[in-house]
Amino acid sequence: MYAKDLAPNVIVVLCERLPCTVVDPFPQNCLVKWPCPGCGPDGPCPPDYQLVFDDATLKTWQPQIVDGRGREVAQKRSRVGKTTVLSFRPSQALFHEGSIGDYVLLLRSGKGIRAGVEYRIQVRLKVAGRAALQPGSSVK
Repeated sequence: MYAKDLAPNVIVVLCERLPCTVVDPFPQNCLVKWPCPGCGPDGPCPPDYQLVFDDATLKTWQPQIVDGRGREVAQKRSRVGKTTVLSFRPSQALFHEGSIGDYVLLLRSGKGIRAGVEYRIQVRLKVAGRAALQPGSSVK
């Protein structure tokens, strides 16, 4: 199942039946959901990215990043205040400036998620060590 709508800083999901896994491709997200910054003047290239989820809206969804073939990508999940942060660094081979590359965010339904209910998960993308850009911002 794919994310229902593309909207800035939000993933809208609706599962018809449970359990379900929502597929949300990065190339589409970089067009609408977030500006996807590329390599900066200092730091690694490709950079380390962080998906910052608002815990109140993430609820019991389990986020995971995979490549376009469904293979798990090295990632770190941590809690910072009232957010869950999923960090990863694209491989040099898959990285594409401005779209991050052929990666997919998966959201697996957890305990308490109900079929037929729309969930709006607040999430923003940032490069580690840089402020998050808002949709419509220019990427340098």
